[in-house]
Amino acid sequence: MTCVFVIPFVSLIPRTTKLVKPIIATIASVSFLGLFLEKIWLVYPSLMHDHFHIGLEIILVTFGFLCLFLLCVTKFLSIFPVYVAKDKYLIKKLESGDQH
Repeated sequence: MTCVFVIPFVSLIPRTTKLVKPIIATIASVSFLGLFLEKIWLVYPSLMHDHFHIGLEIILVTFGFLCLFLLCVTKFLSIFPVYVAKDKYLIKKLESGDQH
């Protein structure tokens, strides 16, 4: 709960942290690690009663799902862009330097 909610919430309260991409990447990594550990702690006790270890197989499966997720996101964003680059109002706004 701390890695998934408290740390990202508290660290994203200031506006300056939301503008620096390495800080956002670090916060996202901490949140992802927290989600991974939460799933491990919820599922593993029911599967492995005697011992608890994180092996190469689990790390590779997690990495595989991460790669599959990133592949799906990049494919989706290549088909449906976040913003329309040919929007005439957006181009006028960017050229005028208006921030609001």
